[in-house]
Amino acid sequence: MTDRTAEHVDGDFELTSWDENPAQDLEGTVKVATARIAQRITGGIQAETVADMVVTYRPDGTAEYVGHHRVLRRLRGRSGSFVLRANGTFDGTEARTEFER
Repeated sequence: MTDRTAEHVDGDFELTSWDENPAQDLEGTVKVATARIAQRITGGIQAETVADMVVTYRPDGTAEYVGHHRVLRRLRGRSGSFVLRANGTFDGTEARTEFER
């Protein structure tokens, strides 16, 4: 068994693109869309991400989303890539996302 010590790294996210398309054949329901999102992360980690998400919008302007982020990163002089599962909410003003590897 390998000992994996969790490490916390702070970074700032910059949204670099957002391409959203409504899901087909869902008339009469809440709005559901697919979105491809690109971000740049700077700070303790340098990274570029591309995420494919499914977003469900509520009538009150809030939303929930789930998807996967593909991350190409550079940390402490080392490069690599990995995938994170993302679950999040949008309260009408701010999005909050939890990531799991």
